[in-house]
Amino acid sequence: MLKWLKNNIVELILGLVLGSVVATMLGVGIVLVISNENNEISEGIVVDRDYTAGYTTIGTNNSPPVYHPSRCTLTISGTKNGEEVEYTFEVPESEYVLYNIGDHYPKS
Repeated sequence: MLKWLKNNIVELILGLVLGSVVATMLGVGIVLVISNENNEISEGIVVDRDYTAGYTTIGTNNSPPVYHPSRCTLTISGTKNGEEVEYTFEVPESEYVLYNIGDHYPKS
């Protein structure tokens, strides 16, 4: 009985710790998304660019494969309400290839 109780307490503590970690990570993710949206600007200098190639995940248990399309993002730096901000957004691949770090967005 004592061993069973000890094992259940350990599992409960591990569950609470894991739940707290997941909740914290989710909260941080939400804050970052909201922060990025608050920093939305329409022009600036390209300070980062990221390309993730499309890929397919193989289904399990007779589920079909799922295709994940390529994703291209640009991060621009500019001024909003007198403050320097950075804004990251997705662009089509045809637009992504036109920009390098240091370029002005959008091109005139």
